Parts: sequence; C-alpha cells; structure tokens
Amino acid sequence: EGVDDVNGNVNAVNGNGGDVPTKMMMDCHLITTEINPKCTEIASQMIQLSGLQNVISVRQIHYNGSTTDIVETVRNSLPKHDNNDNNHKIDFLFVDHDKHSYKSDLIQLERSGLIRRGTKVVADNVLFAEIDDYVNYVQRREEEGVVRTKTVRCHVEYSGEEGEDGVEITDYLQDP
Repeated sequence: EGVDDVNGNVNAVNGNGGDVPTKMMMDCHLITTEINPKCTEIASQMIQLSGLQNVISVRQIHYNGSTTDIVETVRNSLPKHDNNDNNHKIDFLFVDHDKHSYKSDLIQLERSGLIRRGTKVVADNVLFAEIDDYVNYVQRREEEGVVRTKTVRCHVEYSGEEGEDGVEITDYLQDP
C-alpha cells in the first residue's frame, strides 16, 4: 500500500503494505509536491539532511493561472513497473493544500486514472474551511457506488481558534 497526496502538497507513497513505518523504509516512496519553489528547495534540503532521499521526494508543481500540472507531476514521479501505464496508481492521497482546489484536483486525478479502486483519499480541514463542494462531490460519488466516504470530526489545529473541523475519508470501491 502506499501514500499519495495532491497539489500544494501531494504526498505519494508507493509500496507493498504492512507495517507502514517499516515498509516506508523498505518498500515505499513518499512523493510530496510543492507549488512554491523556495519551499521545494528547503524541503529537498531537509530530506537530504535527514538521509531519507531514498524514501521521500519533493516535486515542484506549476500553476498556469487556472490549473496546475499536478497530474503530470505525480504520474512522472511514480515508479515505473514493466512500462505498463496501468501500474500508475495512487494508493493513498492526503489532500491539504489550496482549499478551493480540493474538488478540481481530485477530479483531475480521477480522470487521469491515477485514482482507482483501492485508493484511499483523506481530505483535511473540510468542516473548518467549509469545503462543501468537495464533500458534496464525494458524497454524490458514494450514492453512485463509486466510493465509501465519511466525515470524521475533530478540533481545529494550529489556528488558535476553538472550533470544529473534520477530515473526509474516502475509499474507492471501483475505478471512477
């Protein structure tokens, strides 16, 4: 099993499952994306200093004024298995970036074929940031039988504000 996240921060791990910390060190690779070139450079240096460059990669994504190149960046970062494009799949996607882009980036990744049956998506801050279009979209996908999804309520983090937040956890039951 693996981990992949989207846009502003796309974290992708590709591996064979089991004990995640152990497997990450042996069988997985975390790919994180960053839109800010300076942050990409700093993250790359931190990864190098930690000695985890064989386990973690940071990739620069670009914004053209309306969309990002998230699909191409993620696809080109995933390991190649016997030149078969069908092996490109995000196992786990953690979404925590520009709140207005959650839904559009998820749809792009679905249409690209990178999200398939078995992919798990966790979207952060869906209640506090009122990301209703995203939540409504995955709930419609549940009605269609494509996914199983639920909102897990929690407290707001790091903001100094008291309030309720939540993560949306979505499992793909079939290819979108």
